[in-house]
Amino acid sequence: MVPNSALAEEMGVSPGSVSEMLGKLATLKLIVHDPYRGARLTAAGLKVAVEMIRHHRLIETYLVQALGYGWDEVHEEADRLEHSISELLEERMWQALGRPAFDPHGDPIPAPDGTLVEHPTLPLQSAPAGSEVVISRISDLLIYLIPHYAHEGKSYLTISFGCTGGHHRSVLIADAITRNLAGAGYNVKVSHRDQRR
Repeated sequence: MVPNSALAEEMGVSPGSVSEMLGKLATLKLIVHDPYRGARLTAAGLKVAVEMIRHHRLIETYLVQALGYGWDEVHEEADRLEHSISELLEERMWQALGRPAFDPHGDPIPAPDGTLVEHPTLPLQSAPAGSEVVISRISDLLIYLIPHYAHEGKSYLTISFGCTGGHHRSVLIADAITRNLAGAGYNVKVSHRDQRR
């Protein structure tokens, strides 16, 4: 069970708003809700949640591959669109993209039956300095966290991304958030240094 207070904090809304929303979801039999303990998804709720994740990640993939968005531009667009696409559009996007198993951030896209393909990864900070690594997954939160840590005078990991198509960029990543870092098949050389701003 997830406590109501934790949901309110995560969503940035009042506890009253969470209680109202949970009541509606319970009426739809998507959750089991105990006002004093919290809520958990039912089997039907889990199916809807996995479907929303599929929509979101397919939209992100489509925006990057078909429309030329950057991987760091797609999350909010997908948030706006994920509730609006039909099952037919979802299927056609999936087919047009070549049935992708991962989104641009490296997160698995649920298959039509709800199953996920996972691949093992290690936190980037566990890579020795100077080693060659392939970044396979990047947290959506990374683009929001880097500017915050850039002004805190934290210790950083500097990564120079080199990818196909001639696009190169360097990114400063705080050690505190490198465990969330990953990406979509970039070959990188890792170097550790203290970067103060």
